[in-house]
Amino acid sequence: MTHAGRLTSVDSPIKVFWVADAAHGTPGRLGLTFAPGKKAYGSDEGVYWDRDLRQDMERLREAHGADLLVSLLEDFEYEDLGIPDLFTVAEACGVRTEHFPIQDTRVPRAGQEGEVDRLIATVRSALAAGETVVIHCMGGHGRTGTVAALTLASYGLSAEEAIRCVRVAQPKALENELQTDYVAGAGRRWASAGTWAQR
Repeated sequence: MTHAGRLTSVDSPIKVFWVADAAHGTPGRLGLTFAPGKKAYGSDEGVYWDRDLRQDMERLREAHGADLLVSLLEDFEYEDLGIPDLFTVAEACGVRTEHFPIQDTRVPRAGQEGEVDRLIATVRSALAAGETVVIHCMGGHGRTGTVAALTLASYGLSAEEAIRCVRVAQPKALENELQTDYVAGAGRRWASAGTWAQR
């Protein structure tokens, strides 16, 4: 592994991909990122993520203004990525956390609709309060993009428009048809039930 192939918190500060504020119409901000502090080989050949969790978390808080970090990793992934103390470090840096584990490349399980609605309600509440919400999974694409699009769909955007707005921010967001279909299904369910009748 050459030095050029290592992505560290110093050489490659953690980025946040911001969804346009107009897409949700709140005083808050909604962003997507990868797992802070992760240590893992990347999808590109020769790339190794060798990051520092505290440096990434401090940057999320101080440079990006993160108030709430929504973490979508499964429990074993924190160990695999070398960040078992993510929640403790986030709290120490002044960032609240919300954990909603989703299997990589997948979507919330059948029967989790109520839990999904509670997650989206938490995100909406933070945005309405003018807070900055950052969502992450491992790479910041599939699971992260799905939850970001679900958030936009809760404000009345069609699934297609919600996904488009998220992909404007992060072109790699939502990795497969399973994820795009899930956003569409949730949108139909919410519209039928009037779940988010008040924007």
